[in-house]
Amino acid sequence: MNHIKQYIKTFVNKLCSCVDPATAILGVILIGAIVTFGVEKSNMKSDITELKSAYTSKVAYINSEHTKKVNALEAKIVKLQKLNKALVAQLDTKAEQVADVETYILKTTKTIGADVAKLIAENVVKFGNEYNVPVPIVVSIMQRESHFNLQSVGSVGERGLMQVRFSVWQKKLDIKSKYDLHNIAVGIEKGVQVLDISLKDSKYDLHKTIRQYNSGSTSHGSETYVANVMECMGKYEAHTSLRQIIKDKQKREAQNGGKNDKLSSSDGDKTARTDTSFVQPGGIEID
Repeated sequence: MNHIKQYIKTFVNKLCSCVDPATAILGVILIGAIVTFGVEKSNMKSDITELKSAYTSKVAYINSEHTKKVNALEAKIVKLQKLNKALVAQLDTKAEQVADVETYILKTTKTIGADVAKLIAENVVKFGNEYNVPVPIVVSIMQRESHFNLQSVGSVGERGLMQVRFSVWQKKLDIKSKYDLHNIAVGIEKGVQVLDISLKDSKYDLHKTIRQYNSGSTSHGSETYVANVMECMGKYEAHTSLRQIIKDKQKREAQNGGKNDKLSSSDGDKTARTDTSFVQPGGIEID
């Protein structure tokens, strides 16, 4: 350190001996300014480098977060699209089920108006899906029990479309009044609840389920009653199969660019018959 000081002192003395003191001082100040500027410039370069690095890191972080958000949004959009597609398909299926039940009721009985038939059909599909009870079973039990007459009253107190006994199910199903069973929505929901209980008790054995609905026990119940319900179910399934045939035909025509689809001889036999009757397995003919 001392030799540096000595070097500077010697440099200044030589400078003073060569030029006048004022010029020498000015030179020293200028040299100091140049040195200081160099140091500041170096510091500025270092600061700029740090700022660039920080800016680059920040931009990279922002881009990364933006990419994550975009990817998350895209994933949500795809999920929503799938959900929407499933909901549309489900709504389409429910609409078809309602139409099937409605048209079947109108075809089966001439004493019910279209508005009532539609309301019955909507509640059958609604509560059938809600309690996971197949719609054909609900329709068949209803047809056998009341013939779709919501004012029907049985010999032992059964009431409404599903002929639910108020004295038996009042507490278990929380039925406020026996007259509530004549309400379309209430009567159908309570009947579907009884069917749900019967299905679970019988471990989803259809014959035992129908027996239990008839008598309250899987080991009792009329075999004639079971046969009648099964016959109604066959008629309902035959009715719905016609709609499916027509739908399949329309789908094929749409795929062919709207041209009339040339059906096979077997399909032609099904759709060409004007009386829309079918022969079910077991030889039951449906008119």
